[in-house]
Amino acid sequence: MIPANYNEFAHNVQTIADTVLYSIDPCDALATTVYCGTLFVECNAHAAAKIETALLEAMDHGVRVSKVGHEFAFDFV
Repeated sequence: MIPANYNEFAHNVQTIADTVLYSIDPCDALATTVYCGTLFVECNAHAAAKIETALLEAMDHGVRVSKVGHEFAFDFV
């Protein structure tokens, strides 16, 4: 479910990503940013897959993952 408030949405997706990263490596939990509705995460492909799975389970819409430079971008469709 997409919250009506953008800040609430950004907080929710960032919290999910931080939780997944923290479970893998606590040092990586600060590597997430939400900008213009896209979640950017500095992580490896394994962590990105885990984040995608967690986002799909927590929300009722799709997630498109792309590699952008040294980070992964998660767009919500």
